[in-house]
Amino acid sequence: MTKLRALKLRPAEFSTLVLIASNSAVNQKQIGDALEISAPNLVVLMDQLCERGLLERVRSAKDRRAQHPRLTRSGHALIARAEVLVGELEEEVLAPLTQGERAILIELLRKIGPKEASRIQPE
Repeated sequence: MTKLRALKLRPAEFSTLVLIASNSAVNQKQIGDALEISAPNLVVLMDQLCERGLLERVRSAKDRRAQHPRLTRSGHALIARAEVLVGELEEEVLAPLTQGERAILIELLRKIGPKEASRIQPE
């Protein structure tokens, strides 16, 4: 993840931004649940992303108590650059594997890894 450091982006920030970019209706509680970040730590992380101009919080039209984080233009631009770097990093790490071995690795990782995507349900 050294490449992300060049963008001044920590792994938790990257994961949070990618999750928000991929799920327009996600709220802060769902992000915390999906990434297993406690509410107080998530508030600090999201405050930092807002201060950097990468994120804004928008009140839910359905539930005024809920806030939905949205990426700003800067946030979208940063995530686009970060995803390119992460793709390059993945290629470097996976280069020694054949396509078949990569498929097996992905299958095994899915079997043992957390299921973040299934934890997020739109409102």
